Order: sequence, then structure tokens, then C-alpha cells
Amino acid sequence: MLQPLQKALFYTAFLIAAALVPMTAGAECVSQMEDKYKPSALKCAGKWPCEVKDQYGNFTYQTDVETVGGDFTMNNMICNRDADDLTVNWEKAGLTTSPLNGLTSGCCLTNPHPIPGYDGIDYDAPILYTQSGRTRDASVYKEDHPKADEVQTMESILRTAYRLKDSVKEVVIRVITKLFPQDKWMTVTIERSSSDLSFALGSLWRVTSEKSLLAASAKMTSVLKKEGAEVRLQPVTQALGQRDLKWLPKRMTDDTLLMFRMGKSPRRTIKISFPANKGSIRDYGIKTGVLMVFDNKGALISTGRYSFFGPK
Repeated sequence: MLQPLQKALFYTAFLIAAALVPMTAGAECVSQMEDKYKPSALKCAGKWPCEVKDQYGNFTYQTDVETVGGDFTMNNMICNRDADDLTVNWEKAGLTTSPLNGLTSGCCLTNPHPIPGYDGIDYDAPILYTQSGRTRDASVYKEDHPKADEVQTMESILRTAYRLKDSVKEVVIRVITKLFPQDKWMTVTIERSSSDLSFALGSLWRVTSEKSLLAASAKMTSVLKKEGAEVRLQPVTQALGQRDLKWLPKRMTDDTLLMFRMGKSPRRTIKISFPANKGSIRDYGIKTGVLMVFDNKGALISTGRYSFFGPK
């Protein structure tokens, strides 16, 4: 087992810059992501990136952990090299695309987020692709979960693209969570690449009570309601349509989301805060929750993971 995370936030200038590069359609989209594949990623038959190429799809994928100064960042990735959009469900990597908003041809779904360390490899992490759910055997690194002992800031990114009429729509969501152990308080800041995206975070009920989340969401809604936006707690089963619910893994559909329905709000950055009143702060460690992004009609685009500190 590798040593636990000493500093919660690890982001190289490379990752930050990559998240800000504009995404375009076709081969250019793939070429922008090409050099992000790392030799440290798990290989398939001695080669990387791993590849699926058959009559049903053509895509590459990787699972990678980057290590700098004792800090760890997990980055799972899928790149669609087929002429058609890709519907994919890599459950143990936390990456899915909606059957209604597939990953655009020539583009990648990537989700770098901090982890405390890793403990071996999970060799049973299949990828389902196409809407009929064809299976490709795959592996992912297993995350470790040490304890937190100081103020912790974590930054996670979900980057993808989907087709909007005859163009390709870039999507970048950045989530920054900050835990203040002495104050028993958490803040969550979400940045979105465009004002027509809505988003949702799961698992925050691990950190705070339902009452506290309801109060925080009501406070945010009072600020946003003039812009036609709202923040509310909502079970996944109520937030998504039946087609998406059938496609997503069950453990994801059992969650309760903090849903940000942004309407016509022009805000690119949203910040919400609440008490960290679940369990003892001394027992907190790095956790991951589902991150969902929706289009301007409320339809799911993709899912990934974001990192935060919470109780075991």
C-alpha cells in the first residue's frame, strides 16, 4: 500500500491548462487529448492506451494515477475514435455518458480528481458500450482512504463533449471542496464552462445532515430564483429519466443529489457552504461522490467523480 496523501490538493499546471483548452469537433478533439496518455497508465497486452475496435465501436481508454511529492491524482479517461457518438458505462471508473447524449466522435471523457493513494488494481472493472451494453474487460486502480488531520482543499475536473445540432459542445465542470476541521464547516465551489449547463453532486449527505443541506439549498435558491435557477435535494430516481436510470449502475441511482438547476442564470461560478456535522472530524478521509452534468433541457450528458473529505 502506498503512503497516504499528505496534501489534499494536487494539480499540475498541465492539468489546469488542459481543462481550459477549447474543444472542437472531429480529429482535432482527439489530438488535443493524445499527449495526456501516460506510460504510467495500466497497459493492455503491453500497450497503451488500451483500445476497443470492432464493428460496434472504436475507442481508447486508460486508468492512471499521477504521483508528485507524495500526492496522488486519479485520471480515468475514454476517447471516442469512432465516426458515431459513443454510449459508455465504465462503472468502477465512475465514467458514463447518457444514451441520449453520447460522447462526441473524436472527443474524450476525462475526470482527474485527487485521491489519498491507491492499493493495488481491480481487475474486474468492465466497460459497457453501445446501447445494447456490449462488454470489454478492463481494470482500474483501487483508491486508498486515509484520515484527514488538517484543513483540506480538493479540486476535481470533469471534461467531456456532446453533440448539439450540427456542432460539438465543450463541457468542463470544476468542483473545489474545502473542509475546515476547526470550524466543522465545508464549502463547495462549482465552476462551469458555459451558462447553459446544470450539474449535481452526490454523497454530500455523508458530511452534513439533511436539514443542513435543505437550509443551504434554500438559501442558494433565494439568491438564484430571479434568474430562474434553483438548488434542491433530489433522489437520482427523480432527477433522471427512465432510459438513463436503466443504463446507470444501481449504486449510483440509489444516491441523493444536491441538484443545481441553473435555468437562465449567467453565473459561471456557484458557491455553497454548510456545517460538517456528521461523525468526528478526526475520522474524516478522502471520499468520492458522483458528479453529473446536464444540458440546457435538463438531460443528462455525462457522469464522473469529485473528491471531498467525509466520515468513513
